[in-house]
Amino acid sequence: MVTFIASPSHERSGEGRAATGGLAAVRRLPVPSAVGPTAEVPDEVRSLGRPGRAGPASAPTHRRPRRRVRESVRYALHRFLRLLRRSFVDAGDEGMSTAEYAIGTVAACGFAALLYKVVTSDAVTTALTELVNRALHVV
Repeated sequence: MVTFIASPSHERSGEGRAATGGLAAVRRLPVPSAVGPTAEVPDEVRSLGRPGRAGPASAPTHRRPRRRVRESVRYALHRFLRLLRRSFVDAGDEGMSTAEYAIGTVAACGFAALLYKVVTSDAVTTALTELVNRALHVV
């Protein structure tokens, strides 16, 4: 894939500049699929369009080693997750207001009263007494 960009003529020179109207041709390489660390790169990609020079010897010198690329990806992911965590933690809702505390307290008191009534009812008291008596007679 070739993309044409405008650039000053003293930065890049090459044949065909007149045919493109003064634009410089920049070759963009397809990104290899992220199948894994052993993904194959086709020879035509390695040669960068230079006939007769395929293979690792003609690979561009500006490429970063895989380890540096991995470190860059890890750093970017770590930074993204840190920003995501901050966005949820700093959402502005850091606690309950006084009205929410009051409603929560009243609800807790109501639940406690209901639980007390259930536990002290005759049916539950009888069931618990029988359970304790059976446990004592087994021992």
